[in-house]
Amino acid sequence: MIVKQREKPDYVEKVEVLLGRVPEQHPALLEIRPELSHAGLQGELNVGFYVKESLQLDTKVVHDLRLRADTGSLFEMDTFVATK
Repeated sequence: MIVKQREKPDYVEKVEVLLGRVPEQHPALLEIRPELSHAGLQGELNVGFYVKESLQLDTKVVHDLRLRADTGSLFEMDTFVATK
């Protein structure tokens, strides 16, 4: 059971909108396109595919789980899987 679905980051959506508005011949495309590959979303989606395929009835999946460490700093887990 997926408790929290993965959401496309705002940053990725903004870059995709920008790509749709910039003419194909514009020199800035050489800088904009690599930004999508650095966003890491494809890697997260690849892991999510295998997690979904192996789900059991008593498995819980939470995507983009943001937690606070004992030190007070925040960190995010792309995919958290809890099983019994």
